[in-house]
Amino acid sequence: MPKYYEVMNEPFVHAKDFVKTYQETNDVIIEMSKFHKIVAEKVKAKVPNILVGGYSAAWPEYDKNNFAIWNTRMKVFMDLAGENMDFFATHIYDGRNVEGSFNYRSGSNSEAILDLIESYSYQKWGKVKPHLISEYGFTAKGLQGKPYSPELNGVCLMSYNKILMSLLDKPDRLLKAVPFITGKAAWFYKSEKNKEGHPYPWVLIRKTKNETYEYTHLKKFWELWKDVNGNRIYTTSNNPDIQVNAFSKKEKAYVAINNLADNEQTINLDYLKQSKALIKNLTIRRSFISENGIPQLLYVKEKNTLSEITLQAGETIILDYDINPTKFTNSVTETNNYSNTCLQPITAKQPITFTIGHVKTSKKGNATIKMGLGRAHNLSKNLLLKLME
Repeated sequence: MPKYYEVMNEPFVHAKDFVKTYQETNDVIIEMSKFHKIVAEKVKAKVPNILVGGYSAAWPEYDKNNFAIWNTRMKVFMDLAGENMDFFATHIYDGRNVEGSFNYRSGSNSEAILDLIESYSYQKWGKVKPHLISEYGFTAKGLQGKPYSPELNGVCLMSYNKILMSLLDKPDRLLKAVPFITGKAAWFYKSEKNKEGHPYPWVLIRKTKNETYEYTHLKKFWELWKDVNGNRIYTTSNNPDIQVNAFSKKEKAYVAINNLADNEQTINLDYLKQSKALIKNLTIRRSFISENGIPQLLYVKEKNTLSEITLQAGETIILDYDINPTKFTNSVTETNNYSNTCLQPITAKQPITFTIGHVKTSKKGNATIKMGLGRAHNLSKNLLLKLME
């Protein structure tokens, strides 16, 4: 029995299939949302422990047309079916998935998308229902039916790593995340979209010209992240283009670093208190794109700890440490607090007030304010932010 059940896959992009004009699709979206509610009720009546969710948004470009996509899709779904959902499913892709504009969702855009869902969830129910990211990666028009491309694999690998690094920051409200990597996808060799019998663009194992199978470069995603797990370690970056995550388990520690920027970034590595003295050995795993566009995964042994490291554009690094046995004596508790309103319109020289309640303070720690802006690129994004108790 599966643990999670998504009622439909990317249903709203097919709303036009049932009507003649796009103006009529809003009614279809309403009926699809009601369908999710009914299915959730029926399924949970028979299988109480299964978690039911949706709507598997293929195109979460919520800010498009002054948030019309949000207001006519996700908000409608949450209003009509959200009470019966155990999770909200979203597909996060760099590129263009089915509809919408070409965008890089990795980084701040995916953060804003998920923050908006969380904020509205809190606004409606006083709690944040978790996410399930059932697909993430890179896609675009015109990829299917083309010869196998190592270069495309490289672009996909960068997107997988960027998006995963953001998702790893949400262990308290993320149930599962699945990179869009298929097995052999044997069905595609007979597809009408694939007259010349090329591999599906996102396969882990592809058919060669002599009818044998071999791994694609996408296996490097699994090789890069192999064995990375454990308790989260508190780690921060003062560079918004550098993503960091860290984990520790018995005699092992892992620090993951990703460069979102389009140019090289050199970062300093600062170790808290005496933790540097615990390190016995270091292996660096480097996932990057070579000058000719081919994805590379290198393993470098270091005898000493590093004080700085330079990452190429889009590069992901795993610092794989062998450490002396140690026990954590302190813990960090992270909480997220949400405003009681969201999506307030911007008017020139007019203040916008957000009230955030239930904030617990302590003598030690730090706080971060996250604010999402949905504005056209030709409009000002300079703002004055005031915090008041």
